[in-house]
Amino acid sequence: MANRNAAFKPVIDGLYPNDEVKTAISPLNHGKAFVQFHVRIYHGDKDEAVPLSYSMKMEVCLKKNGGKVELVIVSGMGHDNAIFKNISDDLIEFLK
Repeated sequence: MANRNAAFKPVIDGLYPNDEVKTAISPLNHGKAFVQFHVRIYHGDKDEAVPLSYSMKMEVCLKKNGGKVELVIVSGMGHDNAIFKNISDDLIEFLK
């Protein structure tokens, strides 16, 4: 996010002061922690804050670690709460 929007850089750099810390906290390095859960990842195909490739990497990571995961790409949606209007029915069914 810091690379995409300069306003985020001071916040991100304060929380994660170096690449080692950023790498250590990345969910991609903790795939085994999620395998006990059925995970569904929703990602808008117009998301400019988080690249779709990141969610695709997370899907692969969880599957490699034996997790049950589904990636749902939501057409026309970006990185905002408007996505919930498109996924609400599916999300409710998933949570049941």
